[in-house]
Amino acid sequence: MAQPHEITESQLIAALQEARAEARTPDGALTTQELAEELNWSGAKVRKRLRALKAAGQLEIVRVVRENLAGAEQPLPGYRILDKSTEATE
Repeated sequence: MAQPHEITESQLIAALQEARAEARTPDGALTTQELAEELNWSGAKVRKRLRALKAAGQLEIVRVVRENLAGAEQPLPGYRILDKSTEATE
């Protein structure tokens, strides 16, 4: 049973790394909803995997601004995978 968890966590890491590398978002971070839509997962599944990554010290949580349905900008938590090469130099 451990293998499916590793695969899904790997998919989440890959999505976060890809978003940062491709600068799909101006801040290089994705919200829970954006990750759920991209991976075709439920929000609960994404949050569970994000908690595991945070506990492992692999996740950076930042504030991002997204436009809501009313057209107003709204601050939300965004997530990025920590870059181990820059982390080692800090």
